[in-house]
Amino acid sequence: MKEDKDGQHVVDAQESPSSPNPGATLAAPMTMAALFERFPDEAAAQRWLEGVRWSEGRVCGHCGSPQTNVVSQAQPMPYWCATCRHYFSVKTGTALQRSRLSLRAWVLAIFVMTMHRTEEASLPVICQTLAVGRQTARSMIRRIRQGSTYRLISASPHLVARAMFQQAEAKAPPVAVPWQLQKGDLVREKGGGPVMVIMWVYPDRESARCRWVEGTDWTDAVFPLGDLQRVTRLSKPVT
Repeated sequence: MKEDKDGQHVVDAQESPSSPNPGATLAAPMTMAALFERFPDEAAAQRWLEGVRWSEGRVCGHCGSPQTNVVSQAQPMPYWCATCRHYFSVKTGTALQRSRLSLRAWVLAIFVMTMHRTEEASLPVICQTLAVGRQTARSMIRRIRQGSTYRLISASPHLVARAMFQQAEAKAPPVAVPWQLQKGDLVREKGGGPVMVIMWVYPDRESARCRWVEGTDWTDAVFPLGDLQRVTRLSKPVT
């Protein structure tokens, strides 16, 4: 870290050859004004965090399944997992999960900590930049440190955020557990056919009674569970 000609702190821009994440670069030389310009709103912070966590494609923060969908107007949980049937966000499973602060606030705090390196130096800057009290700022610093490591705090913001997400991914189940069909699920036969609702799953879990509409009448029939597949409410309409 050095100072520019106006005396403001900046971050050196260089690539770290010994980085645990090859190809990751340190933040470009940046003043606080430039930092606010780079992250002007919540959407910009969300894009940056999701790019760090899901560089190879979005996966569920609960079970690790890639079978996910975007849920419109469902903030703060904008994604839905079709495997474990839970909503999630980029914070799910991380040290930031239960925080009510915005993603932008966390991104700014991460950048400030890598710019100022120590808690004593970054604490007043976070308080002033985010307009939060010292207790809140200390809590943010503690969560970021717990989520990464002390050594990475002196590295780039990308590495700090990536370390936090790697810890979360290590806690997730290695294999997603498929959702078992149950009463109330919308299903259809794997070979095609109408969308049906499961009215009853028999105790042996070998078959289920399903109901669907034919014209103006309800029709009931029993199907082997192995012949059915679930249709989520996020699926495209069946034609």
